[in-house]
Amino acid sequence: MSRKVNYQDLTPDQKGLLQSALVISDRASCDYSEFRVGAALLVLNDKNEAFKIINGVNVENVSYPVCTCSERVAIGTFTTEGHTRASMMAIIANPKGGPYEEILSPCGMCRQAIMDLANRCGIDIEVIMSNTAMTKIEIWKISELLPLAFDAKHLKK
Repeated sequence: MSRKVNYQDLTPDQKGLLQSALVISDRASCDYSEFRVGAALLVLNDKNEAFKIINGVNVENVSYPVCTCSERVAIGTFTTEGHTRASMMAIIANPKGGPYEEILSPCGMCRQAIMDLANRCGIDIEVIMSNTAMTKIEIWKISELLPLAFDAKHLKK
C-alpha cells in the first residue's frame, strides 16, 4: 500500500536521502533529454544502522538504449564497494528546464534491479519518490512496485 506523506513527517534518514538525491541530480549527464534524475541509497552497517548514502545519477548516451538510470548507477556503486545491506532509496527528478511537479517512479528495469538488490539484502527496500519541491512524496516497498517479480526461484538449476 502506498503512503502519501508530508515532508515534515519523514524520518531524518528519509529527509537526508531526498536531499541527497536532489543535490546529486545536478551531476546527471543528460545532454539529450535535459531530464536530470538523482537517486540516493541508504547503506546499513552490520547492526542494521544507517551507515552511509550512495548516490547515482542518470547517464545518457546518444544511443538511447545505452543510457543508465540513476537507480542502477547507485546499485552498481553499492555492489562495487562491497556493501551487503540497504534499506531505502530516494528518487527525484530535477529537469534543467525547471521543477518537476509530479513524483518520479522507477522504470521497469530499475524496479527489477531494486527488487534483486532487496532479495540480496533480505530487506523489502523502501522507495521514496518525490517531486522537485518535495511537496508530493510517496513511499512504496519495492514488492508493491513490482508485485510479480522475476527472481532467483525462477532460475531452477
